Amino acid sequence: MRILLVVTDLDLGGAEAQVVALACGLARRGHEVQLASLIDPVARTGELDAAAVPWHSLGMRRGLPDPRAIMRLARLIRNFRPDVVHSHMVHANILSRLTRLVTRMPRLITTAHNTVEGGRLLDLAYRMTDGLADLTTNVSDASVQSFLQRRLSKAGRIRAVENGLDLQPFETARASGPEKRDELGLTGFTWLAIGRLVPDKDFANLLAAHKQLPAGTELLIAGSGPLEAELRALAGEGVRLLGRRSDIPQLLAAADALVLSSTVEGLPMVLLEAAAAHLPVVSTDVGGTAQIVSDGETGILVPASNTPALARAMLRLMEMPAAERQQLADRAAERVKERYGLQQVLDRWEHIYEAG
Repeated sequence: MRILLVVTDLDLGGAEAQVVALACGLARRGHEVQLASLIDPVARTGELDAAAVPWHSLGMRRGLPDPRAIMRLARLIRNFRPDVVHSHMVHANILSRLTRLVTRMPRLITTAHNTVEGGRLLDLAYRMTDGLADLTTNVSDASVQSFLQRRLSKAGRIRAVENGLDLQPFETARASGPEKRDELGLTGFTWLAIGRLVPDKDFANLLAAHKQLPAGTELLIAGSGPLEAELRALAGEGVRLLGRRSDIPQLLAAADALVLSSTVEGLPMVLLEAAAAHLPVVSTDVGGTAQIVSDGETGILVPASNTPALARAMLRLMEMPAAERQQLADRAAERVKERYGLQQVLDRWEHIYEAG
């Protein structure tokens, strides 16, 4: 098949990682794949180049609507003649739907990657353009139910298709943990958090919880974003903001546990990555996190925006015998291997594409 993937941007976030993994995986299965980004990519193009996936920029600027991008996408579609156009994330989804008004698409699938992808205006845009897509998907059952409740799509027109992960890089990196710990100078129990420094990740809550943990407990936060200066001012002793990182598998191998403090999620890639790295997890119970983290079985779940509960859960994990912590992580790894391996997810997408 000829498949055109359309994405809002290409950066180091989990949704972008998933789209690039799909593009490369589908190309390696023999499909003819191209990718279009609404704005100029800032990361991941090397992965596309290595898989011989042509990529394009539609020339938009972040935060600025540009109707010319519709005509650029339409021209790309007319030249490539894809069997399927598959867009990802809200802005790419809306743009792709509107582009269908001016050019033919045999099949259009639009994928949301979160329970909430924007405010009222974007919800309205989803609602008004729903009929322009043949199918909408979201990455967790909870996210699909949220879309239905908010009338962003209709029953029978939306379904859950979970994220998939290539497990091998995370399994291979496990041996690099001691070396990475030495490089970072880690000596105490080390928590790792990963994500853009934006309100939905609620890092302020995490920093407050960290201050309630025993002295010497370290917290690494990998990611960049608009709240960086504010979070640096809130950070106490033992906290390091690492900025943008391209060595996530190695950081996971170096940490003792991962913590997710988000208030909104779909199906977080970082939880799949932590499981693949056999790293125990404390996570807020939002979106589809409970599909990966079953409380007391594959990790610990806590309510969102509850600093005392988050601190208690982190302390509980720290005080567990090491073997018990590892059992949580190993059970999570088995769950991810059974349900979220990239090849299984590629099988699902091929079936959806072929359904016509």
